[in-house]
Amino acid sequence: MSMRAFIRSSPLYDNARLLAPDGELLCTCDNRKASWYVSKGLGTYDSSSTEKVMVVRLSFEPQGRPIGTHGEYYTKDKENRCVVCGREDFVLKKYIVPREYRKHFPQNMRDHQSHDVLLLCFLCHKTWGLKDLQLRRKLSKHCNAPLSTQLNETESLDVMEVKSIISAARALSRNNGKIPQDRVNILESTLLDYFDADEITDSLLQKACSLKPNFKHDVNYSHGKLVFDHFTSDEQGIESLEILWRMHFLSTMEPKFLPELWSVNHHQNESIKCSNLNKVDSNELYRRYMDLKTY
Repeated sequence: MSMRAFIRSSPLYDNARLLAPDGELLCTCDNRKASWYVSKGLGTYDSSSTEKVMVVRLSFEPQGRPIGTHGEYYTKDKENRCVVCGREDFVLKKYIVPREYRKHFPQNMRDHQSHDVLLLCFLCHKTWGLKDLQLRRKLSKHCNAPLSTQLNETESLDVMEVKSIISAARALSRNNGKIPQDRVNILESTLLDYFDADEITDSLLQKACSLKPNFKHDVNYSHGKLVFDHFTSDEQGIESLEILWRMHFLSTMEPKFLPELWSVNHHQNESIKCSNLNKVDSNELYRRYMDLKTY
């Protein structure tokens, strides 16, 4: 399929404001999410706001509020342009820490993934694909985790798992705004994790709906799971895998338009106990992996 099929036809970032009952800014989000709270009676449009974007004030106390610079990141406006070259057209989103690895992370590290979802133009996306493969090969050798292209594996898919994928795809295909946004996010995440994809498309939904639970399907050997297991057992922990991918993106693509407060050492909530995070020397970690031979 042509990459053009995946290029965004609408802005990724609406930068709508979601406010706590006392007016504190909780985060920016898309208009659809903000409107959902209003439609469910959980918030109201803030008519007193002078902002040019949608502003919704919640009518209940949220479970959490922004903490430190990590939380503040989610309150900042994001620009709809390529973070590498600044191009504003023909852009699509890309997970800098690939879903192939992240889908195995603990739930508290997967709840807020938008820090590592960045916009790239068509050309920069293509370039990053080549740079991405460089690090995958390094990880493959270091973690004894063969890439899917190195094996021709097939396995019987779990019937219940496939049925859940089909059910999620059908629900999203028929969704006319009646499914709660939180549920939509879960359904979309289920499909994206399963197919190791970056964005929900009509093609992806059709592919999911056409799965057959009783037949064998070609599947990727779990390179991602083997890499995850390796870093989990490493003294520096899984956070170092995040840091490694972010360093690789910075070093190879030299992005000039990253969102404000985007950080190599970002973790979503300061209440998350990342005991090894401060022990990781990001430059030393990256140098060590780039020095590995892949032959």
